[in-house]
Amino acid sequence: MADFAEIIPISALTGDGVDRVLEKFIDYLPVGEPHFSRGPIYRSAERFLAAELIREKSMAGTFHEVPHAVAVLVDSFEESRN
Repeated sequence: MADFAEIIPISALTGDGVDRVLEKFIDYLPVGEPHFSRGPIYRSAERFLAAELIREKSMAGTFHEVPHAVAVLVDSFEESRN
């Protein structure tokens, strides 16, 4: 049996316990400077993820036509500020 520091039940359906898990993640993280900045590398990762999500949806929507490849190029990318 694994040696867990804590077991925290959560519900993916209702979200119960998620706040507590996030608090515990922070408690267990080591203190120090971030390894990655929110610079260009982070931005390109967001564009890549957006392109992959679009590609996945287009493949799922055209599976009867048996697409062999779908390429997605993100021309513009805007973040919403909620």
